[in-house]
Parts: sequence; structure tokens; C-alpha cells
Amino acid sequence: MDMKTLSLLPLKTILLLGLGLTWTATSHAQTIAYEGFDYAEGDLANQDGGSGWDGGWGSGGDWTVSSTGLNYTDSQGNSLITSGGSAVTETSGTNQAHFRELSSDAQDSLGSSSQFWMSFLIQSSSEDHDGTYGISLYDGGSEETLLGVHFQTGDGTRLSAGTGGADWDSGVSTHQDEGESETWLFVAHFDMVAESASYYLNPDIGGSSPTNSLESDTDIAFSTSSWDTTEIRLGQFGGSNDGQNFSLDEIRFGEDFASVTPIPEPSFYASLFGLAAFGGALLWRRHRR
Repeated sequence: MDMKTLSLLPLKTILLLGLGLTWTATSHAQTIAYEGFDYAEGDLANQDGGSGWDGGWGSGGDWTVSSTGLNYTDSQGNSLITSGGSAVTETSGTNQAHFRELSSDAQDSLGSSSQFWMSFLIQSSSEDHDGTYGISLYDGGSEETLLGVHFQTGDGTRLSAGTGGADWDSGVSTHQDEGESETWLFVAHFDMVAESASYYLNPDIGGSSPTNSLESDTDIAFSTSSWDTTEIRLGQFGGSNDGQNFSLDEIRFGEDFASVTPIPEPSFYASLFGLAAFGGALLWRRHRR
């Protein structure tokens, strides 16, 4: 369609065409499952938004939905695409868990013969933690790995990964001061065939692989054989006394790094700018007529 033909279309049609172009420019393939907690404030149980899931969040915990979502910008100024609110711990205590089952298609993509990536945002607003907070991957009724804050007291917040206690445990201390609040991007790459994993904290995003990460552990051997990821658990455990101090957001599973760390593409902004400029010029021209 040439510019002359475009100028003859109603302005509403032009705007809709432009929105379609920008949506295409910013869509990301290869996403397996996504949860952005785009819900009204209140109980997390039974909320069923996002994509790649089979039903909503289960009951059994005291996590709630906050209208305030988490955000992340890397050292190069690239910002993660986000939506909705976030999930927050509501009270102190232990064994506060919500499960959510993945769809059959997602389970196939996250099976024991696969490689996949996972990412999420986690925020702490407390210095010391004597419990465990984070996201666990489950194969049926068996917990296979926990990603998040893992049994840390003193010396700031420690982000780590573990299975069955400390069989697979490594992490980095953020040395966060009391009263401060910081958001961390946690990215993990699972190679189920090789039975190993890599994970990264606050990497630069926007490329085909993570760079400039605070933590980059590779070839962390699984303590057990490969598993099929059938569901996840959002949990607060270990006799925690840090209620209302943790938030989780932007849970993604994907086939590559880019699919779990999407950023707005330059063409998105260029299309919006061009669309606005053309629409303004068209309105001015029609007004002169």
C-alpha cells in the first residue's frame, strides 16, 4: 500500500493498521508460559491469567496480588517488558504455598528431553531472612528445584538455587541494607539431556545470550536424573518472620534467552513515532481542505 492510497483511508483505519504493525514488531515467539499477575488486588488463589497454564493458582498460601508490578532495567538501559501487578507475601509464617499446573503443550516443551529457559523478578525489602522464598519446579508431587532466596540470615539477601536441601546450592549475596528495596532478575537455563543448569542474576538483556551477570554458574549437575516440569509452586517456607517483605513477578518459560527476557524492539518506537507524525500531518492536511 503506497502513501497516496494510505492517505485516502479514514484516520481510524490508519491508526488500527499502525497498531497492528507495532504489535507484530514487539511480539516474541518461543514463549512457553507466562505469568504477569495482571489481576485485581486480592487473594492469589484461583486467579487464572497469563498463558501456558492449565487452570488457575491453587489455594493453601497467603500470597496476594498487588497492583504494583516489578520492573527491571539492565546496565545498558534495556528494560524488560512487563505487565500487570505482582505477587506478594502477606504474613509471616511458614508453608505458604500456591501451585499452578502447566498446560500439556508447555509440559511437553519442559520435559526431560528438552532444553529450556526460565526467568522471574524477585524483590526484597528486608535485610535479613531466616526462611526461603521463591519458585519451585515440580514433577508431579516431587519438588525438583527451588529458585529464589534460600535459607539466609544476615549479610543481606542471598539469591540461590537448590534441590532437596543443599544438594544443588549456590548463590550471591546482595548485601542489601535494612529498609532498602531492590528488584533482581533471575534467569536459569536447564539442559535436561545433559542434566545440568546455568543461572544468572541481573544479566544484560536484549541479546541472544546473557552477559554482564552478577552470577554465572554453568554446568551445575543435578543431584537426581532429569525430570518433567509439570507444575510450579510459589512458596514461603522455613519459619520465616519476614511477612510482607517479598514480591515475585514476570514468570516466564521459553525456548531461548530472548523469549524469557523480552525488550521493546526499536521498530516499536519508530512505528509509533512515524504513525503519530503521519496522523498529525494527515489531520493538518484535511483541516486545510
